[in-house]
Formats: sequence, structure tokens, C-alpha cells
Amino acid sequence: MAKSDVPAADMTATFAGSALGEGLVSVECAYSGGLVNTTGAGDSVQSWEAGIPDLTVTLEVLGAVSTVPGAKGALAITNLAGSIAAAIVGDVSVRGERLGEKTSTVQFKTSSSGS
Repeated sequence: MAKSDVPAADMTATFAGSALGEGLVSVECAYSGGLVNTTGAGDSVQSWEAGIPDLTVTLEVLGAVSTVPGAKGALAITNLAGSIAAAIVGDVSVRGERLGEKTSTVQFKTSSSGS
């Protein structure tokens, strides 16, 4: 799966056992190929081999979140196949509009440990 936006009408998200925000607005799961350049000094064309794939999960939730970059724990999303047992928070941003709701965007990556 290269990239997908998943409708989140009946989804909720928890991180480290606590609900994220007041409701899930959107979910994006992105995988990069993790390719490794194996080009030799005498080669005339670059060569690539499969490396370790990279998974990034980005959630947009209603309300502000207390989660901070670097926090680790299990990420679970209801009604979406799969979860990340050991996740780390990458980026967190909060957006508010004058007459609108406040939303938070939280980016997760896989971690070597869950806590």
C-alpha cells in the first residue's frame, strides 16, 4: 500500500492506552520502499536493492492532544486492520480556526521498543 486516506467516521485511536483527541478525523498510512543504493564506483547506471520499508501513520483528531514528540507506546485504531505495537511520536501540530474546531495532527513511526 503506497498511500491511502481511510474514512474515519466509525474509527477511534488510542496511544499508550489513552484516547487521542475527541474523535478521529482522518488516517493516512504511508509506506516508503526503503531502497538502498548499491551503485559501484565503476557503474554507469545507479543500482538499487530492497532495504527495510518505512511505515508512517498520520492521524488527524478533534481537539488538542497531550502527546509529545518522542513519546513511545502502542498505537491502535479501531476498524482499521492492524496496529503498531511499538510506535514513537514524530511530529505533533495543533490547528485552530477563528470560528472552527481545533484539530491536532500526530505522526507515528515504528520504534524499536514500546516504552
